[in-house]
Amino acid sequence: MHHSNMPHSNTWHRFSDLPKQLGVAAIYALLAHIVHRYSNSDAVASVFEPASGWALAALLIGGMRYAWGVLFGALLIHAISGNPLWVTAAIALGDTLGAMLGAWLLTHASRFNSRLRSLRDYLRLILLGGSGYSIGALVGVTALLASGALELEALLLGLTRWWMGGTLGIILITPLFLVWRLEKGDWLEMKRMHVAALLLGLTFLAGQAVFLEWFHDSIGLVAKGYVMFLFIAWVAVRLGTWGTMVALVMTAVQALLGAYRGTGFFADDIAATQLTNYWLYMAILSVVGMALATYIAEHRLAERQLRDLSTHLQNVREEEKASIAREIHDDLGGTLTAIKMEIYWLARGLPAGKESAPLFERVGSMSQLLDNAVGVTRRIITELRPTILDDLGLLAAIEWHAAQFHKRTGIACRVNCVGDKGNLDKQRSIALFRIFQEALTNVAQHSGASRVEVEFHHGDEEVALSVSDDGCGMPGGHVIAADSYGIRGMFERVGQLGGKIRFDNTPGSGLNVAVVLPLSANHQEEGRA
Repeated sequence: MHHSNMPHSNTWHRFSDLPKQLGVAAIYALLAHIVHRYSNSDAVASVFEPASGWALAALLIGGMRYAWGVLFGALLIHAISGNPLWVTAAIALGDTLGAMLGAWLLTHASRFNSRLRSLRDYLRLILLGGSGYSIGALVGVTALLASGALELEALLLGLTRWWMGGTLGIILITPLFLVWRLEKGDWLEMKRMHVAALLLGLTFLAGQAVFLEWFHDSIGLVAKGYVMFLFIAWVAVRLGTWGTMVALVMTAVQALLGAYRGTGFFADDIAATQLTNYWLYMAILSVVGMALATYIAEHRLAERQLRDLSTHLQNVREEEKASIAREIHDDLGGTLTAIKMEIYWLARGLPAGKESAPLFERVGSMSQLLDNAVGVTRRIITELRPTILDDLGLLAAIEWHAAQFHKRTGIACRVNCVGDKGNLDKQRSIALFRIFQEALTNVAQHSGASRVEVEFHHGDEEVALSVSDDGCGMPGGHVIAADSYGIRGMFERVGQLGGKIRFDNTPGSGLNVAVVLPLSANHQEEGRA
């Protein structure tokens, strides 16, 4: 029964894939048509072929089956060129084989990551993708040579320029689609859209000034060659790889229009070098921009991984502390209680009289030592994980710890609760309590304070904790010293939860530590779980 349905399933799969194939073909034909339609110069048409970049991107994203779409699009656009049918078919086949070879080299012959998270991946895309397109250039030029449309003397130049056009398309267009499919969700966020619109708008204005002579009297010719590097670097730092590719494509189009119209930085490049300088400029600008963007992406990824690892280790450590505290309470605490009872029964069984006085004295000493051991055990359990934090919540734990702090140090510690909704999730409760502990430890060790004021607020959108003392503050106004791992730990805990921590330090007037942690809709549910 299963086998009888297989032909129908395969047929339906091929039929459902047809719109995608037609879409690949349509985009290929459209990109090629735009370049050839709006550039009457052969140099402009050959130095930048975005359709080749789209063809490689389609095969890397969707797989080799979309080679049929690339072939159909290439046949469609070359059919209107006026060449004989066999030349059209040869050129279209060469373009398709070039894209297929480039995709095969990238996916099988190297450790290529289509996310383009590193400069190494981007350079692999250029080198291997460009190597694959050399097949398309060779087939296309050979077909033109055989048809008589190309002279033998121009064979090497034609081959070079055909390859340059396809490779620049791979440099600019392929990464645009590869990165867009992965980062498009981030770009739908309004905050980032505002930043992107501003930076890309400024980059557009700079491109207009450099390549199309807007404000032409205000920028010298030599300076124009470097202005775009500044804006591309700015975009790379703030917007990442996809924003960089958008800016690069926009710059490439502006520069090409300027060269075609005879204005701007490349005004004379068609006549002077047949746009070879344009090609080199855009290739170098692209590598520089993507090098910076991928480096920052790698750095941010490493930071995120380290932050995730730190969060995991802190959670593991807190769980281990809680587990050890439970084991001490259940096992050691139970054993000490049993010993206490045994000593009690031993004391009751001793005969009265002078001869038993030394034994009673020993039993009393043992009982005192046992009481001390119980006290130490309770203190260790409390330091590992206060049970009041799990049983009664953060506010009760803060009030209890403040009372213990006052009893231990003699420093008055008053807690003021502005509002408490209760049921704060465990992760934030632990983080705030540990920060509170560290803040009081610093007060006891360094401030020389006589009074501490604590303010706690748990609202709908955030939870805030403030600890202020009347001590000497930090010397010189510096909060973080090279060895202040406790304060660095505060920053790390707050950063992991997306919060903010502020140290208001006035030497001679005390120190205020203010922590604010944001809450999302599901945090209260997590706290109840």
